[in-house]
Amino acid sequence: MRRFLLKTGLVAGLALILQVVGYIGLSTGHEFKSSRMYYADEFNRAFQERDFDLIALGNSRVLASLDRRILEEGVALKSANLGYSSADVSVSRLTLEAYLSVCRRVPKVVLLEVSWFTFNRARTTLHSITGDLVLEDPWLFRYLFRYQPAFWRNWAKTVRERVAGGEGSGDYGSRQAEKDLSRVAEPFNEGRFEKVFPDHRAGVDALLREDFEEIVSLCEAEQILLVMYTAPESREFSLAQEDRGRIRRVLNGVPETHRGVAYLDYSLGGGLYQEAYERWVDGSHHVVRRDLFSRRLSSDLLVELEKRGMKERR
Repeated sequence: MRRFLLKTGLVAGLALILQVVGYIGLSTGHEFKSSRMYYADEFNRAFQERDFDLIALGNSRVLASLDRRILEEGVALKSANLGYSSADVSVSRLTLEAYLSVCRRVPKVVLLEVSWFTFNRARTTLHSITGDLVLEDPWLFRYLFRYQPAFWRNWAKTVRERVAGGEGSGDYGSRQAEKDLSRVAEPFNEGRFEKVFPDHRAGVDALLREDFEEIVSLCEAEQILLVMYTAPESREFSLAQEDRGRIRRVLNGVPETHRGVAYLDYSLGGGLYQEAYERWVDGSHHVVRRDLFSRRLSSDLLVELEKRGMKERR
């Protein structure tokens, strides 16, 4: 029995050593591979330079609406757009935690894109980018069971891709380049809307709500200004949202109870809504005139920074 236990311990120890060596081999020189789902260059800059003043998080709404260079110039803060297309708020949480674990300087601002479907699993998901984040921050392995089975699948996919090698293709910008900004915006398609939201309700998933609150708590603990924003969307898309009042109460309630949080809402009924912004939207909820919106957002963000003494008034 004693010999059996000894052999078992040796095998387990060897397996652990091999796993550690394998992880080090995979993570050494890790780079985010290009994909039309995000801006890989932004992730690589952020995790290599590790000294950004502002990081933006969210899904395709932050990718489509935010021109990082315009924002950076407008607020004079070194910025990175770390959004990922159709990613859920759990991906935003893991991205923030991974970055904070390696950064040399804690960001001053986290810009978090939020919307009516922030807490919805049908429209957003735990994407494969989380596997790459684990290569930047092994401590994320502690969430293996929290996000099962997606977390394990994402990690396995990342390992396979790293072993197989190969190049990625394009980035989210190549998707935007295919859009003609001068064309008339596509009308809202209720049929496509109902395929994702058959009852016109987004709901509030408990785990996604928890991860959203964890982002708020983490920013509060690190004394980071958390600025949530909802980009413009079409009137038809907004009016089709049966439970938008419920979601808005959740989002509006955060700055009421957390002094280090601001909310900039450009959607219908929001405090910064203007009818003209609807002409910047294609279809339902993606901004195509991100140049115009980024200037507007930069101006309003600067006001928030000035109110908190983080920037001198011009």
